[in-house]
Amino acid sequence: MGRWVLVAVAPAELVLIALLAAGVEVPAGVRATLGLLMIAVLLVEAGRWSRGYRRGRRRGLGRRAAATVAAAELVPPPVTTALRWEARVWTGLVRGLGRRPDIPPGAAAFTHHRAMRAVRWTFVGVLVVEVAAVHLLVPAGALRVTLLLVGLYSLVWVVGYVLGAGPVRPHLVTADRVVLRCGLTTRIEVPLAALADARPVRRSRDRTASRQLAGRTLHLVDNGGTSLDLDLRSAVTVPLPRGRSAEVDALRVWVDDAQAMARQVRAAAGIGPGAPAELPPGR
Repeated sequence: MGRWVLVAVAPAELVLIALLAAGVEVPAGVRATLGLLMIAVLLVEAGRWSRGYRRGRRRGLGRRAAATVAAAELVPPPVTTALRWEARVWTGLVRGLGRRPDIPPGAAAFTHHRAMRAVRWTFVGVLVVEVAAVHLLVPAGALRVTLLLVGLYSLVWVVGYVLGAGPVRPHLVTADRVVLRCGLTTRIEVPLAALADARPVRRSRDRTASRQLAGRTLHLVDNGGTSLDLDLRSAVTVPLPRGRSAEVDALRVWVDDAQAMARQVRAAAGIGPGAPAELPPGR
């Protein structure tokens, strides 16, 4: 319960600071109550962190690891997820603007964002127009400054997402695995030894969700479908929304150049160019 109180009080304190900075009169009683509540919550959470840190040290963790684990115990999982997304957005923004995609040395990269690139950047352009319109139409004052800051933050966030989920995170084929990426956080690693076949096949999907599980097949969807089929000799575990996971026997993935990625996967996995490799019985 304490960590949720902190999550509620911290934004209220930030709103109070913003109001005071904008010159809004806030009753002294409200300021004092929020200040005391914030101090009390921080003291309680500091005590919880200290106990968690000592438990970690007793389990043999190093100082940094114990401190990290203790801090993670204080934050509710939804907040942790939101912070992870926020970090990925800003990382995507910096890497994208610097043209530094996340490609390890020796890996072959295959993009999956180009088909929808025009649509996504058109949306960014609409946001630019919206921010400009708000700035011009809203009278000068605290409200216009607030709306401008919110609009600019939203614009930067969307640009970071578009870059981070697309150009910065291509699919990879390394010496021992295929790494499939989707959105800002999804990462699926498939050992080359688990692959039975890779072939370019265009499939349509009616739903718009980027991750779609159908039986024991996972679809990583973009541009209305998938373009590359990966069949497996042995099942792999894949992450699903809301912290779930599932074992799958096949993956259907969108990639911009499916033929090139299929050739690279087959060559890396030692799959011959002729007939598909033998699949498990019943497949």
